[in-house]
Amino acid sequence: TRIYLGTADGHIFGSVDSGNTWKILGRAGSGSAGVITAILIDPRNPKILFAAAWSRENNGGGGVFRSDDAGVTWKPAGLDGHAVRALARAPSNPELLVAGALDGIYRSLNAGRSWQRISPPDDEEIRNIDSIAIDPNNPDVIYAGTFHLPWKTMNGGRTWRPIHDGMIDDSDVMSMVVDRTNS
Repeated sequence: TRIYLGTADGHIFGSVDSGNTWKILGRAGSGSAGVITAILIDPRNPKILFAAAWSRENNGGGGVFRSDDAGVTWKPAGLDGHAVRALARAPSNPELLVAGALDGIYRSLNAGRSWQRISPPDDEEIRNIDSIAIDPNNPDVIYAGTFHLPWKTMNGGRTWRPIHDGMIDDSDVMSMVVDRTNS
């Protein structure tokens, strides 16, 4: 019955009655220019939340934020200054987070304590990430949707390949999900 939502002014709202009523909990990021693009609940402790954000005031502002009190207070959890547009947790490994930002793809193997870029830094195509999906059975298989086309890595980001056969060229990939029963 508990639901969280993020807004275009950085606020996090919570509902304890399946969305019938809402309460403002807190704000992730700084100021009212933060746009919350994703919220994750830690499956091991439902009071731990992660939020992805970007800033409307400057290109590149934002980051990943963490709450240890079910959304009331928030602190930076990495990628400060990056416009994070997508955030996913590996279903098979709750420590593994993947963030998609305007400048590329980043992975944390320790629940946001540190981040590593896993997309090529000079690649003109694997940027402007709007969606991320992780294979439920193999956390090395990651999908990324860009403002142009989708991409896939099968080795945790060491190599990426386009997966757009049959798609219209220049398709904005705003959401992706992997079937849990048949990945």
